[in-house]
Amino acid sequence: MERRRLVPDLRIGAEDRGAAYQFTEIRQVVASDSLVFVLSAEVSDIRVFDRRGQLVRTIGRRGGGPGEFGEVSAIGLHGDTLWTIDNGLRRISYFATTGALLSASRLPALSADLGRADQRYFAYPMAVLRDGSLLGFGGTSARAIATGQVTATPLLHLANAAAPSDTIGWVPIVNEQMTLRWRGGMIYRIQPFSDAPLTASAPGAGMLFIAQRFAHNGVGAPAVRIIALRVNGDTAWTQQLPYVPRRLDAHLVDSVRSSLVRAMSQRIGAADVEGALFVPEFATPISAILAGEDGT
Repeated sequence: MERRRLVPDLRIGAEDRGAAYQFTEIRQVVASDSLVFVLSAEVSDIRVFDRRGQLVRTIGRRGGGPGEFGEVSAIGLHGDTLWTIDNGLRRISYFATTGALLSASRLPALSADLGRADQRYFAYPMAVLRDGSLLGFGGTSARAIATGQVTATPLLHLANAAAPSDTIGWVPIVNEQMTLRWRGGMIYRIQPFSDAPLTASAPGAGMLFIAQRFAHNGVGAPAVRIIALRVNGDTAWTQQLPYVPRRLDAHLVDSVRSSLVRAMSQRIGAADVEGALFVPEFATPISAILAGEDGT
């Protein structure tokens, strides 16, 4: 297997250059030949930098009007057009790289019955294809997962913003969510040591990828399995990536467990918190996957 070592080519950000150059949580970065677009969780705009790392402009701001954002979950480029998916406003917007708004279209509103037997999924888009159709997955409610109504989520190709036209594949929901019951109801939190499958999309190539990264259980040869799917649901290729497992750090587990118990102490007992926490013997081998626009 070919091994590659990444080396820094450009650094964006500095503590002494003001808020525009400071980041806490970066959701996504996309780049053209001359510009870098950064979607950050702590602000409601998209920051645009040149290839020297200099801020060129910002696109959008918080609000509900044209060119404004509620909660942008994904961005991407098709040529010199930037697309954004705003799940807060349920809207897709298209911008020129200069920041000018070109057009926008609505996504369907979420159903108030989400989680009931006949309303288990809603279309959650995550990428815009070149033909204007969407790649996404079937979102659902935490309650539907906790009660066992939903055990897998569908990967979807949406012909338009209104309805899924095809199910590309299914991703099992395993070790993904903590479910904690107390007298006031139920609390749902992401498992800190989850080994649930990861997904990524390459909208320029019309591809979706699933990374099965289950923590090693001591049986068999440990490997991450990558599945590449085309928009029509066909499997383009699969790859087994062997790795050397390492045991989950006991000090880290104790620290996370103690933090959760303290945070929940007013409502949930320590034994219940510990019982809901997924702690594998070996660490999850990968934490994220990225897909190139060309499908790599």
